[in-house]
Amino acid sequence: MRGRVAFVTLGCKLNSYETESLRGVFHRHHYHVVDADEAADYYVINTCAVTGHAESDARQFIRGVTKRHPSARVIVTGCYAQREAQTLAAMPEVALVVGNAEKTQLFHLFEETLRTPGVPQKVFTSSLFKTQPTEKFFYGEGSDIANVSPFTRATIKVQDGCDDFCAFCIIPHLRGHSVSRPIAAILEHAHALAAAGYKELDLTGVHTGAFGADLDPPTTLLGMLEQLVRVDGIERIRLNSIEPATVSDALLDFIAASPKLCKHLHICLQSGDDEVLRRMRRHYDVASYERLISKVMTRMPECGLGSDMLVGFPGETEAHFERTLDVVERLPFSYLHVFSYSARPGTPAAKYPAQVHPAAKKARSQRLRALGQAKKEAFARRFIGRQLAILLEGKRSKTRQVLSGLTENYLRVHVDAPEAFVNQLVPVRLVGLTGDEVLGEWPAGHGVAVEQKRRADAALDTDLHTLQ
Repeated sequence: MRGRVAFVTLGCKLNSYETESLRGVFHRHHYHVVDADEAADYYVINTCAVTGHAESDARQFIRGVTKRHPSARVIVTGCYAQREAQTLAAMPEVALVVGNAEKTQLFHLFEETLRTPGVPQKVFTSSLFKTQPTEKFFYGEGSDIANVSPFTRATIKVQDGCDDFCAFCIIPHLRGHSVSRPIAAILEHAHALAAAGYKELDLTGVHTGAFGADLDPPTTLLGMLEQLVRVDGIERIRLNSIEPATVSDALLDFIAASPKLCKHLHICLQSGDDEVLRRMRRHYDVASYERLISKVMTRMPECGLGSDMLVGFPGETEAHFERTLDVVERLPFSYLHVFSYSARPGTPAAKYPAQVHPAAKKARSQRLRALGQAKKEAFARRFIGRQLAILLEGKRSKTRQVLSGLTENYLRVHVDAPEAFVNQLVPVRLVGLTGDEVLGEWPAGHGVAVEQKRRADAALDTDLHTLQ
């Protein structure tokens, strides 16, 4: 092995996908990939810049790494590296800064600089996205088939960038215009993951609903899904966050009818007040959002429904926030992701008057999170006593040391199940709630029946091999 390398992801699922791809590249080049809490020669930190708090977390993590491991070299990439490359490069703890546009070349830049004595370069980052690199989705030969994660679900990046430029969001400035991955490449990746044994695919992107508009000829997210569901071996496909304006009736019909597409949608609302939505530069109002959710629940009454919510946007009054609480209360959300507004330099909202006091943002966030938690628990209680299928994962929970898995509508169920059934869709009976955890029970006789079938299949394979 050529050295020990640890990887850290801060931020979104898209970052997680890119980190896994980078892990795969280093692994295939004979580096020893270790967990982030272990001692390593190099630490690759994939950062987020969606809020000021996220950037602060990144700096704190960087300092913490070098404090624990003084001889380690730190490589910083991601959105914060794109936005504040020189700031990060000035930190004595940082050995190399690689921006988003250059992230696909991170391994080669690492080899050329940190592994080559006397090479002075420290920063590799573009200041502006003028073109989309053709290799934006690729991290080296075979890297998209990285299988170094212990989990049973794999993530596929299908899209990057965004053209919406909401007033509060820095991400379009850091990831560039919307660009879609070619469908042929997505299918090739999916077939490889299926061959590696993965059963569920999570599709991720910055603006997934915009998929296909930039391709030649243009297509849609629905057009891609119609082909992806035909991949043998993949039993579940899960969408990530999607914008309301991109959710068509045809897409909802297809999700509802497909046994492979998870009945789980994360449709961003952000605010329940029309004036705030307009100033955010969102492309819908509350009434149209509520009509969309009505269509979702008519087709999929047990759909897990999540949303991002942004509180404390400049000019948001208590009356605006109360309207948001009212909307969230009446809509059938099963969970919320709540963020406090953070001014991002370079975005229009950073210059808006009537910035909300931090104490007010904190209080509103707490109220909305409490409501989200109550709705999450209420959604889970609907299924107590029911038997649902979960894809059993191999990582044990820290609190109970039992296995867990997700239902198709995004309930994580903890169950004392045999490890022999990891990476299988198995039925469990939901029996109760303890805090945030949904508890499941392994149905009597299920393990015996499945094991008998496994042994019969193995015996048949042996007989066929003998005949050949």
